[in-house]
Formats: sequence, C-alpha cells, structure tokens
Amino acid sequence: MKEFVTEAIVMNCTHVGEWDITATLFTKEIGRVEARAVGGKKPCSKFAPHLDQLNLVTARLVEKNAITLTDVLTENRFNKTRKNGGALQKALKSLAIMNAVIPAMNQDQRFWLFLTQSLEQGKLNPNETMKILGYDAANSKCGSCKKQDVSFFVPDRQIFLCAVCKAKISNCDTLLIQ
Repeated sequence: MKEFVTEAIVMNCTHVGEWDITATLFTKEIGRVEARAVGGKKPCSKFAPHLDQLNLVTARLVEKNAITLTDVLTENRFNKTRKNGGALQKALKSLAIMNAVIPAMNQDQRFWLFLTQSLEQGKLNPNETMKILGYDAANSKCGSCKKQDVSFFVPDRQIFLCAVCKAKISNCDTLLIQ
C-alpha cells in the first residue's frame, strides 16, 4: 500500500453509486489521477466543500488496488479566475481539454507551474493550454480535408477539424477552439 500527500487541482468529480465520488485531480507529484472518495456525496461529508472544480487542494491518496482519496483540504480557490465569468469559462474549458488529452500518472512539473500560475492570475485559456500540451491550433491542419482553417478539436482522436468536416461528424465530442 502506497500513500501520497500532494497538492492537486480538482479537474472534475463524478458520482459513483449512491454515496461515492470519483475525483479527477491533476497533482503536482504524480500528474492526472482518478481517486475514489468513499462517502463523498453524503450531505455532511468531509470532502464536499473541497472538491469544487478549480480548487487547489492538499490531498492524501492511498493506493492499494485502486486510488482512494482519504483526506483533502482546500488551499486556494483562485478567486481571480472564479469572479470573472469569461476567465472561469476559459478555465473550465481548459480543464476539459486536460482531462481528455493528459494521460494518467504522467508527472509534468512545467505544466503544473503553468497551470497554477495561470489560475492565480485568472489567465488560463484553452488555446494556450493546448499549445503547451503540444496541440497548437495555429499551425494545424484539418485531420480530414487538410485545410489550414481549423475550428474544432476532437480529444479522443486528438485531431483538429474545420467547420465543414465537423458538420459531417454527428456523434463525436468536439471542443470549439476559437
């Protein structure tokens, strides 16, 4: 059994079963990780106030068969980002991109610094996030027709699409990048 205490950004939380939550965290020491918070959905859960998206938390994770979140404490809510509607929308879109393209358990100190500094300044945006992750839309071509004018990103296929080719694909999760 391994135990980690690390700083993390809460990327997403999903409900599992009646009372549990799976929290997707981007941690300083081990990268993106999904951890189960047992009883996290209960009304008086110790996890509830800390697992908001965009929170910087100190998390204690225990790995046995799976990773379990045992303790969490909010360190920073990044109010500069939260209080600006446009900045909040861009930050949440950036988290969706990160969740789709960053592999699990892949530590990246440079990206961690970029992420925390951008959130602190209220300047996290999807295009810059994609660029740092190696997906620069400015220099990309449509994955279907090879035109230079791309407007969408398909995270699960990791390709860019122009508006015409995106319209041809109906059941595909895409992110608008402009």
